Amino acid sequence: MKKITLCIAVCFLSNLFAQQPKNSPMSLPKAPTCETNTDKDNIHYCNVTVLNQFTKEHLKYPKKALKDSLQGMVIVKFNISATGMIENPIVHKDLGGGCGAEAIRLLKLSNKLLGRWTPAYQNGKAIAIQYTMPIRFIIPRSEVIVPPIVQPEVPVKQ
Repeated sequence: MKKITLCIAVCFLSNLFAQQPKNSPMSLPKAPTCETNTDKDNIHYCNVTVLNQFTKEHLKYPKKALKDSLQGMVIVKFNISATGMIENPIVHKDLGGGCGAEAIRLLKLSNKLLGRWTPAYQNGKAIAIQYTMPIRFIIPRSEVIVPPIVQPEVPVKQ
């Protein structure tokens, strides 16, 4: 009977002091102004909203892309570091015409204008996490370049 009691006590104590598994739940990083959100869906929605709003306000359509009437999506990947900074932005899918470079410029600018994110946490430790973000390039109507209509010259009768 003593062996059974000892075995139960050892099993209980080993579970009590066991470390969390390496793949324990992770908290999402939070964009500036999203710190008060606690629900994962709300955090994700807030992060997306902050990044989309920042993109709308600061995107400068590249002149070459305007000239060539390029529209579409650039996909960028970046890390939100354990210190809360956006780092290592890379273009995963480029549209051309300078759109990829503009996407990178936006992400670097966000560090200066938005500031630090609250990093992701796992096992009580801040960790880096990778994000993938689409950035849509749609030519605003005010920027559409309409080529002039050229009429063939007609000789004037005299």
